[in-house]
Amino acid sequence: MNLRAIQKHWKALEKRKRITVLYGGSRSGKTFTILQYLAINAILGKFRLASVVSKTFSHLRKGALREFRAIVEPLGELVQQNRSLLTFTFPSGAVVEFFSADTEAKLRGPQRDWLFINEANLLSQDEFAQLYMRTADRIFLDFNPVGKFWLDDFLENLSPDDYIIDKSTHWDNPFLSKAQREAIENMRFIDEVLYKIYALGEREDYRGRAVLNWEIAIESQYDHIAAKTRPYIGIDFGFSHAETAVVAAWQIGQYELYVKEMLYKQGQCLDEIKKTLETVDYDLALADAAQPDMITALQALGLEYVSACRKMELRQSYAILNRYKLIIDPKSANLIREIKNLQWRDEKHLNGYSDHAIDALRYIIHYLYL
Repeated sequence: MNLRAIQKHWKALEKRKRITVLYGGSRSGKTFTILQYLAINAILGKFRLASVVSKTFSHLRKGALREFRAIVEPLGELVQQNRSLLTFTFPSGAVVEFFSADTEAKLRGPQRDWLFINEANLLSQDEFAQLYMRTADRIFLDFNPVGKFWLDDFLENLSPDDYIIDKSTHWDNPFLSKAQREAIENMRFIDEVLYKIYALGEREDYRGRAVLNWEIAIESQYDHIAAKTRPYIGIDFGFSHAETAVVAAWQIGQYELYVKEMLYKQGQCLDEIKKTLETVDYDLALADAAQPDMITALQALGLEYVSACRKMELRQSYAILNRYKLIIDPKSANLIREIKNLQWRDEKHLNGYSDHAIDALRYIIHYLYL
């Protein structure tokens, strides 16, 4: 195998603690090093079964699974791949399996020896608990430092002898090109908070801004995309004292969206929602799952492509939202105001600013990411 392990991470892994946590900035080699560690220990027969888990299958397929295949490719037929079960069987008899956290049966499946959770902050505490209680020996977790989440409280209740935490930045990765390193460092000229997170590997305080990765589009810059492709629609229902928000999002990259506010008005506004959606040729509309009667009412009005969004914990939802680069239409005044003002009051609660348009956007994100 062509080893490209980051020595800083490797030393932490070799401590052989029950739990190893690698966190840090972009391209610091966290995931790749853990996967290489799994492959080498599979060759040595150090475990019988290791599970690699990401939040969604799409994230797994484009990330950890692809990288692991590249790592074991030089071994040729010595490693038997089952592409339907997503397993890799080594000559020692060790098996490395891949599955997503949205596979309920897998979460509650049989016990494993080792576990690697990729981007652990995207999983819920309950999903982690199901995996944790079914892991006999070692657990590895990695994540980008985007704020406090359930793992912090979990580790505080353990003995310091049970875990090790290793922080890294792109400077710890000697395999990056000059262009890759400059792209990360240039974030300092774009956004100070994002630079601290993705370049310096600093954990952003959980009382900080809720939405991080966004910018306002230049007037008419993305009109050609809106004219040629169909958006996804997000709907957040209002009441007498709260606004109804309808947001459209066009996917312009794997993790990049062009977003436009379509409706923002106080009250339930079912007729206005209907009129708004009738002006757009959209793929699917995702609405607040907590309001099934409102969804049924829209469907009765002839809007058959309105569905309930997938439910998700609030911190988890915003962690996924911040994976996306949001290009905001400049006329989306209410959405821009919400994004500028919305902050975390504490670990689990947002402050009192409006978030109706952001909620509508999050419903789209839940669908696209999962």
